[in-house]
Amino acid sequence: MLSTVFDRRRLRGVSFIVQPATMIGSHCRLVALHWTQPSAPPPGRPPLGAGTRRLAIRLAGENPTWGYRRIHGELRRLGHKIVPSSIWKFLRTAGINPTPGRTGPTWMEFIHSQAKRIVATDFCCVDTITLRRLHVLFFIEIQSRRVHLAGITTNPTGDCTT
Repeated sequence: MLSTVFDRRRLRGVSFIVQPATMIGSHCRLVALHWTQPSAPPPGRPPLGAGTRRLAIRLAGENPTWGYRRIHGELRRLGHKIVPSSIWKFLRTAGINPTPGRTGPTWMEFIHSQAKRIVATDFCCVDTITLRRLHVLFFIEIQSRRVHLAGITTNPTGDCTT
């Protein structure tokens, strides 16, 4: 494909040595220049009010078996707009364990015991040398790490993914 770019008659007797890393690096820079768009920095989350913090700390103190997700649910029910990760962060800074009294296996123990039953799926994008973007739907078996390609398309739609 790249050979069509060069006029062979003019280059007769000239040899070029190009390493694969050079070609791959050039392609990566070309793709980055083609797809990069200037964007404004994300605005971020607004800080939590002092009243919401006090209420979350009070709930954690009065209910020692509740974790940050349970506290999040209670605050949401009371009308506070907050995400669980924010509760986790400020409970930690207040010296309160965000997941008290957790019993059962660790996350790694759970994954190892359930790996033969778990299949993950995702899309990835592949940019061809002609800057054509392909969307790849794949599945991976967690235990064997075997990957199954389900489809490749230039324009994924709901019907295509179903």
